[in-house]
Amino acid sequence: MAGGAGQLIGFGPADGEQRWHFPTAGLGASWRRLPGGGHGPVTADGVLLHWTNEKTLQAIDLGSGKSLWLETFGATATLPPAVADGTVYATAGGVCKALTLRGGKRIAQWPVDGEITDLAADSSGWYARVENDSVRAVNAPGGA
Repeated sequence: MAGGAGQLIGFGPADGEQRWHFPTAGLGASWRRLPGGGHGPVTADGVLLHWTNEKTLQAIDLGSGKSLWLETFGATATLPPAVADGTVYATAGGVCKALTLRGGKRIAQWPVDGEITDLAADSSGWYARVENDSVRAVNAPGGA
């Protein structure tokens, strides 16, 4: 996989031939960096997650290159999503959503007072730095 010029491009591992491509946002220098210094997209269990535009999160099956689902937010996203235990946590504006990794089913949604400036997740739930001056921790929703 490669990214640049507003595109994500998937290549065959054996022959290096281009297999798929999708328009993407979130690779620009203005986006916050992930741990280790990289920008989104995020991969987990054979699924690639990226923002197709400033308000729409997309899941792509890395093997087939097929779109699995799209989730639209009412505000501009500024962070890549976080993934833990088959649950995607994504935020834009004053909301954080929990979605199933493969199906995109909305499990839960939480209002957040302020802009989330960093987002992480593990088997216990999601954690966010809000407005760079407070931290919010939320237990993982059941049945994820």
